[in-house]
Amino acid sequence: WLDAHPDLELKVIVGNHDRDAAERFAHWPVRWIADGLTLGDIELRHEPSAVRRDGFEIAGHLHPALRLRDRHRDAARLVGFWQRPRSLVLPAFGSFTGGHAVRLQGRAQFHAIVDDRIVRVDARQSSVSV
Repeated sequence: WLDAHPDLELKVIVGNHDRDAAERFAHWPVRWIADGLTLGDIELRHEPSAVRRDGFEIAGHLHPALRLRDRHRDAARLVGFWQRPRSLVLPAFGSFTGGHAVRLQGRAQFHAIVDDRIVRVDARQSSVSV
């Protein structure tokens, strides 16, 4: 992929599982960033900050997952994007990612990835059809 896009500068924000990536992959044409990156009013971070006062933040680390139950108590666990007023937490995929159980409160929304679609769920919804 990098060979096919030689004009791009690839920047990687280092996470908790790849603290030594800059050393191990020093031969890659990648700029390794330890503390995050600010692009205008958007801050890119590995782990979301506890409180956002200004700007907007995009982060990972938490691996958000939403558990939905219907009136028969059947449940589905969905991965997706967790959006709050000043932040977005990106999803993670794979068998080793675990998951942070998201509780939707206030204006928070969850954008669940279901097959080839994205389904929005907000705090007012107790269940959703997917």
